[in-house]
Amino acid sequence: MANKVAPEDEVGHEKLAAKRVRFSRQETITWHSCFVPGSNVLEPYSTGRLTWDLWIIFLLAVTVFTVPYALAFQSSSCGSQRGLGDTIFLWFMDACFWTDIFIHFNTAIVVTDPYTCKMELVLSRREIARQYLRLWFWLDAFGSLPVQAIEDALSSGTCSLSSIKALRFNRLARLARLAKLVRLLRLAKWNRIITKLKDSLAIHPGYLKLLEMGLFGIVLAHILACIIYGYVEVESVSSPFPTWASEASITIPGSGIFVLKCPDISLDSQGDALPPCHEYSLSEVNCSRTVISFTSNGQQVSCLQPDSSWKKEAPDLVKYVMSLYLIFMTLTTVGYGDLTMKNIYEMFLGIAVMSVGTTAFAIVVGNMTDLIGNLDVRALELKDKMDELDDFMHQENLPINLRVRTRRFFEHVHNHSREVPPVVRELPITLQSEVSLYLYADLIRKVHFFKRCSKEFVTDVVRRCKPRTLAQSDFLFLAGEYGDSMFFIIDGTLEVQVDAQNNIFALLESGSHFGEKCVLGIEKFRPVTVRALTWSNLFSLSSDDLEECIYRHPDSHEMFLSISFSGIDSQIATLSSPAMKAKKKPRMLQHLSSLLSSDIIHEHEGNGENARGSGHGEAPGVLKNSMSDVVQDVNSAVQGRQEQQHPQIVRRSAGSMHRRNSDPRLKEISIAQAQRLEDGA
Repeated sequence: MANKVAPEDEVGHEKLAAKRVRFSRQETITWHSCFVPGSNVLEPYSTGRLTWDLWIIFLLAVTVFTVPYALAFQSSSCGSQRGLGDTIFLWFMDACFWTDIFIHFNTAIVVTDPYTCKMELVLSRREIARQYLRLWFWLDAFGSLPVQAIEDALSSGTCSLSSIKALRFNRLARLARLAKLVRLLRLAKWNRIITKLKDSLAIHPGYLKLLEMGLFGIVLAHILACIIYGYVEVESVSSPFPTWASEASITIPGSGIFVLKCPDISLDSQGDALPPCHEYSLSEVNCSRTVISFTSNGQQVSCLQPDSSWKKEAPDLVKYVMSLYLIFMTLTTVGYGDLTMKNIYEMFLGIAVMSVGTTAFAIVVGNMTDLIGNLDVRALELKDKMDELDDFMHQENLPINLRVRTRRFFEHVHNHSREVPPVVRELPITLQSEVSLYLYADLIRKVHFFKRCSKEFVTDVVRRCKPRTLAQSDFLFLAGEYGDSMFFIIDGTLEVQVDAQNNIFALLESGSHFGEKCVLGIEKFRPVTVRALTWSNLFSLSSDDLEECIYRHPDSHEMFLSISFSGIDSQIATLSSPAMKAKKKPRMLQHLSSLLSSDIIHEHEGNGENARGSGHGEAPGVLKNSMSDVVQDVNSAVQGRQEQQHPQIVRRSAGSMHRRNSDPRLKEISIAQAQRLEDGA
């Protein structure tokens, strides 16, 4: 099976002694139940289990965005206490994460047998628990801690001035917030879940990778925005220096001008808050330029500006948008200059953000560009091929009609290509065979040749087949050509021509096979011409590949011998039987006899034979005694011409025949085939 399994779900064969069942993902996707048949253990690739994994991914995405945001932007004061809705949602997320732990203890494990490469399901709960408790349980449990309960225990529910000071300056309250980062440990399961979904859902891997890279870029900017503002929150506690946030202001239509960050309340030596400064009294020392007022919606922070005006502190969402704006301006190297770092510590932080952020952002943009360009690798290859072809046709000034036909051919091949990519040939033989059987399942169903063959022989033959495409009116081969391949028609229609006048003997359609006598060595040259009537897709099997298949499957040669007589080659041979002679007109024999050249006729006249046909009405007896003799004379004449014009082809044919005759099994096939031809005659 060519399906992938997440590495963390795989377990060594020697370490498992638990109950197992064979696993096929194509079967499980159609199940209505979420459980393995005959057990109460969840099936890992069932529809219900995958739906739950999608829900966990959503909760993880929510965690990625909410945890850093809460750490950086949500104030520690009583005015920012969580509402009832937020509290319910946080506890609901915790409940989902703990439910996920329970589901993991009741989900079968997918393992791979190292000897057969088949996938199996481990149903023993003891073995499932043992594997889960090794690592993932502890990460999941630690990441599911109820952090909000810890934070609420360290926070005060009152809005008194003392509680404000405690929450504003108490480092313990801030450290409690760091416990929220524990939730991010569940992101370690992200790749495992994505891999499972990629294998199970009918989604292009390129689209998933593109979505993943885009999400990574957004998360990167989000985390950097939280870091750069979170540092301002920490810095404002211990440093009186101005920051980029305290110097930035934003206008909100309908609400006024807000300052991004107000300084902390000034305290006296006793730790009490100083009174607010008066307007137009910026030189006052014993006053606080920040005041906190309480409303029905919580607290409102305001601070005195250098222009002697009081401005409110911006809401948390506005702070986040401004921080995100600064990060995108930095990552994209735009640098408008309206927001800049104000002290040396922020500059160090800015250097770190630019170094890490721009590098990661460049990687994301580069990978997304490559992914968009390579979403359809075959379409990209076609584009490159067509560009090269257009340049060639322009340089050679080919006619427009020829250009159109050439482009149409390549486009058809691209849209109907069945060729296995080179990367598949790097797989082990077992996986190659399974991939080939899956890709060419329609071919196996259509071609009757394969229905009588053993599965092992079919697998080996299909793996060695080469795709061929013919345009309308293209010739596959001509009568008299040297042949060393047989063909299987996937779709399309071809015609068999028996003479130079293009008289059609038969039509070949989807599921037909022909040319088997050439690969068996019974015929060296094609006795007929085959031409495509429509666009046709075929598979070819060479004689060398067939020899290899017979070597690997010795018991298949008798079976192949019996099947080979059902093709078009055998139909031509059976024309010479007495029954066919009584049914067929002499015209068909005349068509074949027209293939004889004058030198063949003179040669037979010298031997006391006459190979000349009578024309239209003579009896077939004036011709050869059998159809096989006519075909044999035609092949002999063509072979004589080939020896004069193409001696290298003849030598190749002789060498191929020598290899076949040296193998007893192949020689037995040829002898038996010839005997059947004699019996048919």
